[in-house]
Amino acid sequence: MDKASGEPVALLNHNKPTAYLIPAELYEQIIEALDENIY
Repeated sequence: MDKASGEPVALLNHNKPTAYLIPAELYEQIIEALDENIY
C-alpha cells in the first residue's frame, strides 16, 4: 500500500479482480459521505 501512494489497489486472481484495497482514510471519507446522504 505504501507504493500505491494512497491510490486503490486491485488484487488479482487469474487476471480477475478479487478485491480492492483502499487506504483507511479514504474508507472513512466514503463512509462519512454515505452516512450524510442516507440520513
